[in-house]
Amino acid sequence: MYNDSIATEVIFEHNWEDLIDNIPTKVFVIDKIFFNLHRDIIIPILNNDPYYLFDAKESDKNITNLIDILSFFQKEEINRAFHIVCIGGGITTDIGSFAASIYMRGCKLVLLPTTFLGMIDASIGGKTAINFQGIKNNVGSFYCADQVIINSKFLESLPKLELINGWAECVKVALIDGNNFLTKLSANKQKLDDFIISEAIKIKNDICSQDPFDNEKRQLLNLGHSVGHIIEVISNFSISHGKSVAIGLKVIAGISYAEGFVSQSRYNKILKLLSLYELDFKQQFEVDYSIIYDILKQDKKNRKLMSLVLFSEKSVFVQKMTLEEAVALIKKHIYN
Repeated sequence: MYNDSIATEVIFEHNWEDLIDNIPTKVFVIDKIFFNLHRDIIIPILNNDPYYLFDAKESDKNITNLIDILSFFQKEEINRAFHIVCIGGGITTDIGSFAASIYMRGCKLVLLPTTFLGMIDASIGGKTAINFQGIKNNVGSFYCADQVIINSKFLESLPKLELINGWAECVKVALIDGNNFLTKLSANKQKLDDFIISEAIKIKNDICSQDPFDNEKRQLLNLGHSVGHIIEVISNFSISHGKSVAIGLKVIAGISYAEGFVSQSRYNKILKLLSLYELDFKQQFEVDYSIIYDILKQDKKNRKLMSLVLFSEKSVFVQKMTLEEAVALIKKHIYN
């Protein structure tokens, strides 16, 4: 399912409370930890509107909790006149947006992401999902929010790990874009501001608007993710998405260099950028061939042939290969 607007309206607003207050009829899905940390600002905007508190852990982004959210909507007599407002990081916006996309065949959706990763990645492009039977984001829909409200002030209180998660996706889109944004990040040294957020959103939004259903160009956004999802699954999601993607970027850089797609200079620049943003992690788990194979076999990006996104000298490209070929390459480089 995909709603009428391919390009979501993104609003940068520090005084976001007024925007929420002006939404006429609404129901909230809120990250429980964020709610407890910021009760002083959340309680006043709720008025008498119904709200659902979600325990935002990757392991809880599942069908049981999706059903619980849908049951809450039904109990509160939510209908299509309501705006579903999701407040939280990517886990909360993923499951909340999926619920919005299927409840009564689709409700109005407003997202207020509260993490760096949520702002530049999860809230943009309309991918909604839950994890299903051990497979990350295996069940979901394409459903863009009507509005995404960005308040970068939320990032001031984020722990370092959450910032690292966001920087991994930010570096990823810069490497895909390969133009001025990459130059900016290479000289930026982790200074986070509205320009960085807006530029990362713009690059992703532009790609998604050209390929809303992930058939061609949008596949480039999977850079580092095939490997990253392997890391997440084998660690039972104890390794964060951003850290897993960072490992994936390093592995893909190694494959791209070994296969002759990039020069030594390009390879070194990628590793230097990862190091600059403290993303130069190493894979610590021993994984056998069959586990990697089984994870990739279930990956939603796997069709007749595996699409592995590799680095080129100036940007990235999709390399089609058999599942066996992809596993052999990943296994060879995942521990370097």
